[in-house]
Amino acid sequence: MMQLLPALVWALAAGPDTLSSVDLYGMRTVPEAAVRAAVGLRAGDPAPDSSGPIRARVLAVRGVAEVDVAQVCCSEDGGTMLYVGIREAATPPTVRRPAPTGAARLPAEMVAAGAAFESALMSAVRRDAAGEDASRGYSLAQDSAMRAVQERFIGFAARGLPLLGEVLRTSADAGHRALAAQIVAYGADRKRVAAALLHAVEDPDDGVRNNAVRALALLAGWAREHPEAGVVIPSAPFLRLVDSVSWSDRNKGVFALMALTATRDPALLAELRARSLPSLVEMARWTSPGHAMGPFLVLARVAGMTDAAAFQAWQAGEREAVIARASAP
Repeated sequence: MMQLLPALVWALAAGPDTLSSVDLYGMRTVPEAAVRAAVGLRAGDPAPDSSGPIRARVLAVRGVAEVDVAQVCCSEDGGTMLYVGIREAATPPTVRRPAPTGAARLPAEMVAAGAAFESALMSAVRRDAAGEDASRGYSLAQDSAMRAVQERFIGFAARGLPLLGEVLRTSADAGHRALAAQIVAYGADRKRVAAALLHAVEDPDDGVRNNAVRALALLAGWAREHPEAGVVIPSAPFLRLVDSVSWSDRNKGVFALMALTATRDPALLAELRARSLPSLVEMARWTSPGHAMGPFLVLARVAGMTDAAAFQAWQAGEREAVIARASAP
């Protein structure tokens, strides 16, 4: 099937870029108004050159223990979306695996292919041409330049799966680990691929987790259609991610949960209702339709709605009605 690649976080260069939205998350007892005042930006303002000043101002708000600031390209009008999330002092920090310290690195041809893919992806996103076919359990882009690189990834994974796994587990270079997570997804041994990616979900680097979780979401969709393959993707890692202070954790965690909740597993839906409703609700209220739709759909499934009914409610502008239905005792 053809679907849209989720928007990716980019370190945006200083320039005439404009904020199309400013959305917050993570507030439970800290007043939203205090965080928004500390951010000091609104839609229509120039995109900030650096996240540092925002982070420092929000950290100064009473009750805030940790801050994440993400500038995301691109909104429907071509602007930049700003997301600011907090972890409150009463919430324990996320414990992740220590950063590996090994010397393993990817070969130059893989690194060059990764750079070519990033360039092609940015071009495709700005042209609104980031559709993909995920029917094989990994991404094959509609854009010809992206797809050409991804087809190289298939060859890399076929020849170098042991090296990719070693880099993912042991390399001190987070950039190499992130690229290894992207390429390993194209391996033919799906169980081995799933194990490598699940290990990477606990990586200390946002970029590694982002690539690993995105790949697992696509693999989970494929596994649902091919139960004979015996590939099992557990939900627990992604339940943790939707409560993370990291925007990319939340964005990709929901992407995985969209795949995993498609079967309407009662135990998973009950667990989402019990532990994840506040995070899903605040994400479903985000300004960007592309970022709010995923959590909205998961909430609709928690509420017992069919996907057809959820999409109808979305088109009718009934976000709050679905949120209320999912949140009802």
